Amino acid sequence: MKLCLLTMHCLFALTGTFVDAIGPIELSKEFFLEKHNEYRKAAGASNMRIMTWDDTLATFAQSVVDTCIFAHSSGSGYGENLWAGTGNSIDGVTTSWHNEISDFDLSSNTCSNVCGHYTQVVWWSSYKLGCAARRCPGTGNFLGGNDFTLVACNYSPPGNYVGERPFTEGKPCSACDTEDYCFDSLCANVAEDGTDFRVSETTASTTTSTSESTTNQLSTSTNQSTSTTSAAIDDIGPIEVSKEHFLEKHNEYRKAAGASKMRIMTWDDNLATFAQSVVDTCTFEHSDTFYGENLWAGTGTNIDGVTTSWHNEISDYDLSSNTCSNVCRHYRQVVWSTSYKLGCAARRCPGTGNVLNGKDFTFVVCNYNPHGNIEEARPFTEGKPCTGCGADDYCFDDLCANVETDGKDFRISETTAASTTTSTSESTTSQLSTSTSQSTTTTSAAIETSPSGSTTTQGNSPSSTSGGTSTSYTTTSISDGTSSPYTTSTSDPTPTMTTSTTDSPTNCPGSDGCGNPCVVTQEKYRESLREWKKAMEKWQKEMNKSCKSCNQ
Repeated sequence: MKLCLLTMHCLFALTGTFVDAIGPIELSKEFFLEKHNEYRKAAGASNMRIMTWDDTLATFAQSVVDTCIFAHSSGSGYGENLWAGTGNSIDGVTTSWHNEISDFDLSSNTCSNVCGHYTQVVWWSSYKLGCAARRCPGTGNFLGGNDFTLVACNYSPPGNYVGERPFTEGKPCSACDTEDYCFDSLCANVAEDGTDFRVSETTASTTTSTSESTTNQLSTSTNQSTSTTSAAIDDIGPIEVSKEHFLEKHNEYRKAAGASKMRIMTWDDNLATFAQSVVDTCTFEHSDTFYGENLWAGTGTNIDGVTTSWHNEISDYDLSSNTCSNVCRHYRQVVWSTSYKLGCAARRCPGTGNVLNGKDFTFVVCNYNPHGNIEEARPFTEGKPCTGCGADDYCFDDLCANVETDGKDFRISETTAASTTTSTSESTTSQLSTSTSQSTTTTSAAIETSPSGSTTTQGNSPSSTSGGTSTSYTTTSISDGTSSPYTTSTSDPTPTMTTSTTDSPTNCPGSDGCGNPCVVTQEKYRESLREWKKAMEKWQKEMNKSCKSCNQ
C-alpha cells in the first residue's frame, strides 16, 4: 500500500509533474507553508510568527493568477509575491524569493538589488498565507510569447512597510507576545492560528508513538510519548516514503545547527534497502549493524513529522557539556556532522504483544553512514558554516559537499539549465516603493532538459546563470529613503540560453518613501521600462543570431 497523503509525501509527485494543459494547477499548501516556515525559522528572529494557511487568501491568489496577467492586484490590503516561468515545476518558487537574501542587509535595512520577495517571506508579523498557480497561454512579448506558469502568494497582515525591518534579530521566541507560546522556534498564538500546535503534536486519545536511537557504540534509549497523526492507512505492508522529504528535513536541521563543518546529506539506496529489511521484521528493536539507526513507531499513519520528532530532542541536549537531560540521541544522529549518507523505510505492521498496546502500528527506520553517536564525541563543532570543510570540499547552502563522496556536484545540477527555461518573479505590497531588475539567472525551480519536458531537476541552491555568471540588463531601484532614491544602469546583456526576470511594478500610496511625489516615482519607473525594452530588443537580436533553437 503506498502512502500518498496530501502531505509532503505527495509533494514531489505533485510539484515535479509537468503540466502542459492551460488552466488551474493544484499546488501543495503543505509544501508552500513548510518552505515559508523553514525560511522564517532560519532567519534568526526573536519575534517571528509561525505561518498558517488561509483559504480566503488562497482564493484571492487564485483570482490573481486566473487573469493570466503578470501584474499586481490592487486594493486588497494583502502582501503579494508573484512568479512566472515557462517551465512547469513550481517547487522552487519560494526558494527563488528567499534567495534574494544575498541582496539584503538587515543592519542597514537596505537592498543592493531586489529583495522585496525575501522580506515579505520573512516579515515577522505576516502569519497568514494563501497561494495559487495557473498555466497560462503565451501573450505578446511576455516571456517570448511562450505559455507560462503563474504563481501568486498573498500574505496577511502585509509586510514590506517603508522604513521597518522585516524582523528583529535575537534568540528565537525571546520576543513573542505575552499570549504567544514557542513552537519549533517560532511564535504561535492559539486564537490567531486557530489551532494549538502543541496539542496537535503531543496529545491524542488513541495514538501513541515510541522512538528509539542508538548505534553499536551507545546503549539504547527509549522515549514514550503521545502524538497524533492524520489520515488513515489500514493495509498492512510496506509504505512508500518520500526520500526527498526525509533528505530535505535532515539537511534543514543540519544547516540550522550552526556547525562549521556539517556535511550535506545524500540518499543511499543501499541504506534504504537495509532500513526496509529492518521495518519488514515489524519488531521494534535495533538491528545488528554498524550503521547509525533511528527508529520510530506510532499507531497513526502519517510519517511526515518523524524527523522533526527526533530533532525536537534538541531541547534536552547541551552542546557545551555534551550531555542529555532526557533523551537526545535521535537528535544527535540527525545532526552528526560526518553522517552524510541516509536511507529510510516504513511499513504498516500488525499489532503484536505489548507494543503500543497491541494495536496496528507504523514503523519507520532511518540508517546513517558513517554512524554517529560515538561515545564522548560531540555531534558537530560550532562555528561559521563551511569554515571547517575539508580541502576537497566546497560549500553548498551552508553545508560541506564533496563531489567524490556525494556522487554529484550540486553546483552543476543547480547552475546548468536547459535552453528553453525562462522565469520571472515579482514582489511588492502597497507599503513599499518599487524595484525592477533584469539579470541572466536561473531559479531553483525545475530545470527542463528536453523539448518534450520529460525530465526535471530540482534543488535549493542560490540562483545562478547557466554559464556561472550574472549579467545585469537594466536595473532601476526606488528605495525607501535609506539610499539614493533612483539608480538606473543599462548594459548590453550577454546572450544566454536561460533568463529570469524580477519585477515589481509601482504601487505608490502617496509617496515613494523618499519625500518624492508619486508622479515622479512613476515617471522614473516608466523611463526604466523604456530603457529595459530597448535592451531586451537588442538582446533578442543577439539571441536570434547566436541560437536559432532557443525558443523551441
